Amino acid sequence: MRILRECIECVTKIIVVQHRKIIHIDMDAFFVSAEEHNNPALKGHPVAVGYDGPRGVVATANYVARKYGVHSALPISTAHRLCPNLIVVEGHYQRYKEVSQQVHKVFHEYTDIIEPLSLDEAYLDVTTNKKGIALAICHCPICSANTARLWLQAI
Repeated sequence: MRILRECIECVTKIIVVQHRKIIHIDMDAFFVSAEEHNNPALKGHPVAVGYDGPRGVVATANYVARKYGVHSALPISTAHRLCPNLIVVEGHYQRYKEVSQQVHKVFHEYTDIIEPLSLDEAYLDVTTNKKGIALAICHCPICSANTARLWLQAI
């Protein structure tokens, strides 16, 4: 918030409040989706990314496997008990990094204000965006109609 103008005569301050528009992107089952893209034969089958060994754990699972109770951080041995037909794929992390970079290029088409959290998660500030796309409408009493960006209040 900043004071734009102050009138000495009436001691009125005009304040501008700008509401930020932040998008949280979390690409669920990102690693498995990349594996299914590289190997379409996996689609429709229960798939997990992880190490299929005695001390292995699930990094992520697709929605088919999740129906059986398979989820991230689950020991692989437990995952196989819950879902006997589970296909376990070892991760290809360099490929995931490449795909993530491609997705981030798309993000940059809309905004340069990006806070990456991991390969599959980021915050995007789209308060103003490169394409000038109308943003989500705020229905709070401070914002007016569809296009309000500033709120002027006399104190």
